Amino acid sequence: MLGDSMKNKLIIIMITILFLVGCDKEQVTPSLDLNYDDEYYKIATPFKENVGNNYTIGTISNHDIEEVENMLMNLSTKYFNINNSLYREGQYLKESTLKKLLSVKNLNKADEIKINKTTIKPKYISYIYEQNYLTTNKKLKGISLAIVLNPYQEYQNEYKTTMYHEVDSKKVITFGQQKARELLKYIRNELKIKSKIVIGLYLCNSPSDILPGSFKYVGVTSNSNINFRKANYSYQYLDSSYVAKNDSSSYNAFSNLNKVVGKKFTNIYMSGLGLYVDNRINSLQIDVICNQMNKSSLLYLSELISNEITKGFNTDISLKVYIKINNNVKVLITKARNTLKTDLYMMKG
Repeated sequence: MLGDSMKNKLIIIMITILFLVGCDKEQVTPSLDLNYDDEYYKIATPFKENVGNNYTIGTISNHDIEEVENMLMNLSTKYFNINNSLYREGQYLKESTLKKLLSVKNLNKADEIKINKTTIKPKYISYIYEQNYLTTNKKLKGISLAIVLNPYQEYQNEYKTTMYHEVDSKKVITFGQQKARELLKYIRNELKIKSKIVIGLYLCNSPSDILPGSFKYVGVTSNSNINFRKANYSYQYLDSSYVAKNDSSSYNAFSNLNKVVGKKFTNIYMSGLGLYVDNRINSLQIDVICNQMNKSSLLYLSELISNEITKGFNTDISLKVYIKINNNVKVLITKARNTLKTDLYMMKG
């Protein structure tokens, strides 16, 4: 990611410009930078950091934490209008509160699991992330919460090797729904918050998976009861069987881009990753990797890719292409949603 915190994500356009004009000494090597929309909430001032301090338990990857923030904001746009709402990081669930809530005596209270000769106390909830949405005069409109569920429970075998036991995802989600209701009651009764509350249930992928997890269920309430509906957010490689079956247009466009570039450059590897919302592609990122390339060849490659992505991919997709040499980003190509125009930025250095 170009930014490590939600504050940075909210002003990502400014950050991008700073990197592009001043990276003689510092190189940018983002791993995943897919955005849902081309608009962002305005930040309420003065800026206040999240009082939960990103407190987590168990194994949860950095890209999961980043995508929880991104996805939860996207979900929140359906309940807090982006044009008349201000964003503020969570101010109610303090780190000390989260430590108590996530203990095995509270929200993580669950039946023990026996794995061969080992018995463990599972901790299905790894992370609770809070966002606040305010009126333009800075009164609380509501709270969005992400409950991050981890089906992969860590334990040590008889050789003291760290292993992971996968618990059925349906069981973990049912557990999450039950605990979400308990958390909701705590917020209403103990924190005395009466505003609208949005809760998303996020399911982590395997610790060995390079892709982040996704939200599976979302609920919204203005009282102490909540019903959940299915949500469908997932990341897919553009050359995968999933994309070939469900999005042949993007699959063919990426395949053709590979062929066109491959005819001109033989030492290039290309990877494409798409964000799918309710089985429809929302945005995509393409990484173009090579070991060596002079400046004229790099410029030609950039123009070639710019032309091909405007011809091949649907116009309603936001798209970013990173061209990397020796793992350092040298070119960024962007295309906003609903336009054929691309912007090309050459890195200094």
